[in-house]
Amino acid sequence: MGQIINKEIAVFGLKDAASVSFDFEYNPQFLQFIGATEGDFFNQGTATTSFTTFLQNQLGKVTVNVSRPTNISGSGGLMTLAFRGVAAGTSTLLFLDPKQFKNQDNVVVEIDDFEDSAVSVTGSAPDTTPPIVSSTSPANNETGVAIHSAISAIFSEPMPSAEPSVFLTNPRRLLL
Repeated sequence: MGQIINKEIAVFGLKDAASVSFDFEYNPQFLQFIGATEGDFFNQGTATTSFTTFLQNQLGKVTVNVSRPTNISGSGGLMTLAFRGVAAGTSTLLFLDPKQFKNQDNVVVEIDDFEDSAVSVTGSAPDTTPPIVSSTSPANNETGVAIHSAISAIFSEPMPSAEPSVFLTNPRRLLL
């Protein structure tokens, strides 16, 4: 879990295409979509391309659009999709209606063998046990501590630097 999984999407023997638009689905229980990078296929020549993604991560759905002003033929990398594994398991990347390649006249260009694929996420179940304070300085209930003394706490496991929030309270649980 936490690993980055890249899935390259390529086209082979495509003829006279100027754009592609398709949706794909994945299981958000196992994967989180983190981005897409345009491949080299639509960038051939001097054409300026448009590459956009629309994400619905909670639904496990992404829409990808790639276009250029002129038709292109050939084979090459269309894009690389990047996911982060969030739980151990397997998710299928399901391409919905992948035959939406169009030429500059907006005519659909048929393609074959655009197959779905599985992505596996390995690892153990996430740690759901919250950390505990294992020691403090000054010690719990210590008296006679100078008012400007440093305060420190040691936790039972490493704490991410952006996560912890520590609040000091008095015995009545009011913030100090």
